[in-house]
Amino acid sequence: MARTPLARALRTIGALVTLTLAVPLVACSQSGGEQRVWVKRMQTAPGVESVEWQYHDNWPTARSYHESRVVVSPQFSVADAEAFARLSCEGGERLDQISVQAQGSGQLLEATMPDLIGSCFDAEQLGRYATVLESIQLMTTPESAPVKAFVRSFSPEAVERETPAGEIPLEVHIDSDTEEMFALLQEIQARNADSPLFFMGTGELGNDQPLTVEVPEGYDLAPALTLLKRAFDVPHRGVTLSDTEIQIKLRSERTDDPTLLALEQDAAAAGISLSVIASGSAGTGDENAAFDALLADLQSISGVQSAEAPYRNEDGFGRLTVQVNSEDAAQQALELIISSEPLAKNTEIEATHEPWLVALVEGGLNNPDAPIAFTKLMQARSKIPAAEETELVVAADELLAKLSLKDSASKNEVSDARTKLQALIDESLIDSITLSSHRNTEDLK
Repeated sequence: MARTPLARALRTIGALVTLTLAVPLVACSQSGGEQRVWVKRMQTAPGVESVEWQYHDNWPTARSYHESRVVVSPQFSVADAEAFARLSCEGGERLDQISVQAQGSGQLLEATMPDLIGSCFDAEQLGRYATVLESIQLMTTPESAPVKAFVRSFSPEAVERETPAGEIPLEVHIDSDTEEMFALLQEIQARNADSPLFFMGTGELGNDQPLTVEVPEGYDLAPALTLLKRAFDVPHRGVTLSDTEIQIKLRSERTDDPTLLALEQDAAAAGISLSVIASGSAGTGDENAAFDALLADLQSISGVQSAEAPYRNEDGFGRLTVQVNSEDAAQQALELIISSEPLAKNTEIEATHEPWLVALVEGGLNNPDAPIAFTKLMQARSKIPAAEETELVVAADELLAKLSLKDSASKNEVSDARTKLQALIDESLIDSITLSSHRNTEDLK
């Protein structure tokens, strides 16, 4: 399947998520007066439960920007979206990114639409977000298995840079059981038939066996839906529908199974081609086995809650995400990853109980200094009472860290944190540490 603007954007976004940590900060030159005006106005919008504003320094590679996070009711409707968009455009405030989220109380329900440039929402885009929420409410009950939805609709400016036609695709990621996944796909596509759709669902099989659907505006999904369900029942590493082709990446090396041959004939009768890729065709079987073994070893560590690689495809194994509930588990996971072959392009170890993480970017997956640097950074953090978000970024020949302090941190606490962190620089363990507080952001080198 050809590379799409959405696929390219996903990789770019994945890299940014790996390299950035959102930190509330009000700098002297960024008082935020106009942003606060926008927040106050949007709090009156129908269906809105809360509005927050943050200023990000976006260390270490990107520009600073203003972001607003809006939480809406899970019952947020298309009519609410239209009113919200109209109200957002009444002023000329600078906002570089806005995220809208909904969180249901009876089940895990989260939908996010980030990366819209400016404070003025496009009503059509926000309306598409609302149709996804309405679809989830319609197709699930409080007794349903947990559903997690991620919705992305890019800004017109971003799309125009990617596609000559300037089409605005809707991107939806669904984590639910398999039956609901297909029901939501059908419902969401029917409600948004006038726009291109990129849909990724994991179903009960997990992130290593996703369903991916990428179809153009006006696509008739009905003929392909039954075929997709049958394809998904075949032991696979991913099923993809792209307009007139269904692709199955098999877990087996055999492509002559009678089930597959029957599916191929029925697909041809429906005007859809079937492409079957045997195990090992998009990489070696040894690589797949090695990666599965690494995941199993990580999951066996006490304190590791999950180890997943959502995007395992022909480009490699994408980003490995490990969630831990203790520093000791993170240390063991980090040592295991460092001693292994760099099977994933990027790796992120994230704490579930505190705001800290370790990100190993491409080229840094075998950096032998990472484990001791992590230990020393966390020891220093434990001696800084005002410490909050903490991040260690491991590159091939460089270690970067960032520590943010609570808004309540006093001048003395900031000074104390600076002294303790500077000691890590002096020991040559970490090349640069960014210290952020509500007072200032500074780089220690």
